[in-house]
Amino acid sequence: MTKSSAQIAIIVSGVVFVLLFSCCRQSPDGKTVFLRSEAALDAVRSLRMHIEIRTALPMTTDAEFSCDQDETRYVTIQVLPQAPSLKKEYIQTARFLFARVLEPEPSVWARSRRQPLLGVCERLKTPDNQNVASNRLITADQTKSLPPFSSYAKDEASIFTYDGNESIEGVPCEIWTVRNSVTSADAPHTIWIAARDRLPRKYLEGHRDNPITIVTYSDYGQAIPMQLPPSDMGY
Repeated sequence: MTKSSAQIAIIVSGVVFVLLFSCCRQSPDGKTVFLRSEAALDAVRSLRMHIEIRTALPMTTDAEFSCDQDETRYVTIQVLPQAPSLKKEYIQTARFLFARVLEPEPSVWARSRRQPLLGVCERLKTPDNQNVASNRLITADQTKSLPPFSSYAKDEASIFTYDGNESIEGVPCEIWTVRNSVTSADAPHTIWIAARDRLPRKYLEGHRDNPITIVTYSDYGQAIPMQLPPSDMGY
């Protein structure tokens, strides 16, 4: 064998090895990935969300969660047919829910006793309390606005698909889609999971070219100060 023939043989062998390695290498296991993300979320106590609901009555929400202080703030903008958009602000403490209208006509704060519903902070502190109900509307301060990683991982009907990589706000993420193998009519859910800390950066309900709801996450673990309503409201 000539020197050039030997070099060609070495190159061909290397290419074959790479191809065989690529074919034999297992894809990441979706259940394992989701359980790792659930463990990462367990340690979270503060974050911000931006939520877009794209239905007949569109709504956007910017939400802030400071769970160690039992404080949540969110501002919603509801698009109404043939009327000005309705903008509201809500602040929730351990005992009360405060609400006021910001636009089109500002109002004073109203206070009501907080309902014992499972919200984002309770979801973070008790991760087993999750809901995988399909065709839902994700709204602020509900457990449904966070991906139910553990429930998906434990559901035998879940089908996980790894859809490549994409950066969200400069953060490299893996893209995972989960579907229900029993009810094909259920909308798929796609989650962008940060490669570094395993926390979700984006959560999409529905098909990616026609989403029902899109949630983006930021400021995990950051201090989130909130301006509470006047103290004479008694919280």
